[in-house]
Amino acid sequence: MKTQSLLLFVLVPLVAALAPLRPGDTRVLDTCVGQRGAVFVLESSEPLRLDVRAVSGEAEPTHFDLSNLEEGTRVVAARLLIWDARGRPDEPILAVAVEAGGRTAYYYVERAQDGSAHCEPIFTSDGKPFRIADFHNPGSDSIEIAFRRGYVGVRGPLDPLEERYYVNECPPLRRAARLIDPRSGEELQLDGR
Repeated sequence: MKTQSLLLFVLVPLVAALAPLRPGDTRVLDTCVGQRGAVFVLESSEPLRLDVRAVSGEAEPTHFDLSNLEEGTRVVAARLLIWDARGRPDEPILAVAVEAGGRTAYYYVERAQDGSAHCEPIFTSDGKPFRIADFHNPGSDSIEIAFRRGYVGVRGPLDPLEERYYVNECPPLRRAARLIDPRSGEELQLDGR
């Protein structure tokens, strides 16, 4: 089991960015360990459908249908977080980057009460896309998502480094969310506000 877990966490992110998804293919996008130790896998078998399943196969997969997003949109990156918030154990939530018309849009995605995917827009960027560098729960019901583009090498910047942090202290409440530039401390405008 340790070897299998190691392979999931090391090889999965490397393979995820390879060839475009073809009909019938399933691509693993991310893995995550829940608070109870179960390993979960985020995978895609259709351009705008993401599935989260426990590796053990004990529970039914959770489906996220993103077809309500703009026509021509495709998922280019996604990160998975499993948490025990609001009394729902091992609840999957996602940070997703989608591309449409040369722009990249970034979303926080959770399941709505009716089981559908609720996509909360964070921001949109032009040019080289941001990576979803980190997604975690620092405690309580809050989430933090770090977005980064550019690279820093041992001898200095390889590309100009730009970062944005999305912080939400109570995800169902949009008013508790902020988007911050950590270098300047400036609060940036969230999409949809």
